[in-house]
Order: sequence, then structure tokens, then C-alpha cells
Amino acid sequence: MSQKDLAEKLQVTPQTVNSWVKGNSNFTIETIVRIEEALGVELIGVRVG
Repeated sequence: MSQKDLAEKLQVTPQTVNSWVKGNSNFTIETIVRIEEALGVELIGVRVG
């Protein structure tokens, strides 16, 4: 999946995804959950709520 494809799935700009990839921006918990759902993977093994 390209950065552009992921950006479209998450409804963010490709520049935002690029910033994450480069380590220039931190993830929020909400963003991590959205990425997990978009990719169908579990990134963090702990769930709250």
C-alpha cells in the first residue's frame, strides 16, 4: 500500500503520512487505532475501554 493509499483510507493528506514515516510527527491513540483498522493489523496489544 502506498502512502497515498493509506492517506486516502485515513482521510488525511499524503504529507501527514509522510511526516509519520519520517518520524517528524507523533501518533495519537486515535490515529493508531485508525491505522490498525485500515491495515487490518494490531499495532498495540493493549485495549482500553
